[in-house]
Amino acid sequence: MINYQQSTHNNDEKNYSLLNLVLSDNWVSYALSDHLGRNYQFRSTDRKDNTPENIISDMSSRYPGLKIRVALLDNYQTLIPEALHKSEDEVDYLMHSCPLEGEVMSGSDTIYSQGLKNIYRIETDQYLGWDNMESIRFHHYLSPLLTFLPKRGQHAFLVWLHDRLVVLTCSQESIQYCNSLPCDSVESALYYILLAYKMSGFDRRETPLTMIGRFRKDSDLYKAFYKYFQNIELPAVPNVEREVAHQFFDMYLQSKYI
Repeated sequence: MINYQQSTHNNDEKNYSLLNLVLSDNWVSYALSDHLGRNYQFRSTDRKDNTPENIISDMSSRYPGLKIRVALLDNYQTLIPEALHKSEDEVDYLMHSCPLEGEVMSGSDTIYSQGLKNIYRIETDQYLGWDNMESIRFHHYLSPLLTFLPKRGQHAFLVWLHDRLVVLTCSQESIQYCNSLPCDSVESALYYILLAYKMSGFDRRETPLTMIGRFRKDSDLYKAFYKYFQNIELPAVPNVEREVAHQFFDMYLQSKYI
């Protein structure tokens, strides 16, 4: 688990106006940013050490008027063409792709550039009693990635999130392949990205691989991938040190998803 905090040179905390959180069963990542995009703080921590409720309560008391965005991340999500979407059928769409038990509440995000709807489960009982519920907006973790990453042209993306993996391939600004799944080993991560290359018709010697997430350049993960891929890119975040920017590039995209 990476417990890392990065601030830009502009340390005027009064400027913070947006809090983004990503929730998993075992960990929480969050980002504070200002409305000008010149100042960021990032952190990822175990949920046993710092719960989302505590983070929201603490940050809301420090920064009055803070907008709060919560990105959900679990196995209960599916993509369908926007043209076929009906709000009243969202739970049925989920049931077809990932069987659920009991009462289910759904949410959906529109991926306008792709003509898709991202439909996902919302476990409302988890969020009852949170402070400032009226100011919290929910979306799915994948929606900002599906919105912004295809703009980079033919590319493969791997996002490593402690115990979870997101794999995405794009060509001509269209999504070719997308998968989000539990993963806790380097070997499994290699298997899934090589599978994505194969299914997308990509050559790993030619198509760039952008690696994002909670790893360091001296980690076993990065070293293993460096042996297989000739063209690995680590993305940058404005005003954040290059060596660590890739660790929270996904959080930067979450903050841009309005």
